Amino acid sequence: MKKITFIIITIIIAISIFVGCSKENNSAPSNTANSVLKTDKENNSAPSNTPHSVLKTDSAQKFQKAPDFNLPTLDGKQVRLSDFDGKVIIIDFWATWCRPCVMEMPSYVKLMNKYADKPFIVIGIGLDRRITKNQLNNFLKSHNINYPILLGLSDPTILDRYGGIPSIPTTFIIDKQGYIRQKLVGFHKYEDLENIVSRLLEEKITEK
Repeated sequence: MKKITFIIITIIIAISIFVGCSKENNSAPSNTANSVLKTDKENNSAPSNTPHSVLKTDSAQKFQKAPDFNLPTLDGKQVRLSDFDGKVIIIDFWATWCRPCVMEMPSYVKLMNKYADKPFIVIGIGLDRRITKNQLNNFLKSHNINYPILLGLSDPTILDRYGGIPSIPTTFIIDKQGYIRQKLVGFHKYEDLENIVSRLLEEKITEK
């Protein structure tokens, strides 16, 4: 009996890691973001959440521009997405209480270190409701976070403008021209993330 119980608990934990955590508020999300990406196999349907169907490179016009935002950091500095024009950008919607989110953070730290001299940035958009700024700051220091963390709930429209975020981590990967090229839901391995980023960094900017 104990063995069966252990197996069931293990399965539940594994599912929660790869599917992601439900947000603290359970409002119904918009479905717009689920149809903005086009994959190599299905040009007119919602993308797979696996990074292996990513990147149709013949024309960035087939993708949706990432909505700009203006969000504060912990120290009150306002940061816009447009501040990073010309860079490959990972936007990670996350929270401290979400185990898969925290498990994924070392991959972003590693990517920032690997591509420190490249046009690349990770932006974390925090969705914590029940944590003080001091607690969040201590959390970031303890995990050696080397990329900007923005306070997502300071703008009540940010989630809807990114199509609704029913679970986290939800990650958007944006090319150098500002187009959303991949949406990922749940935990993803460093190797998968690095594969996407490296390919986007190799692309040339075709728009002026």
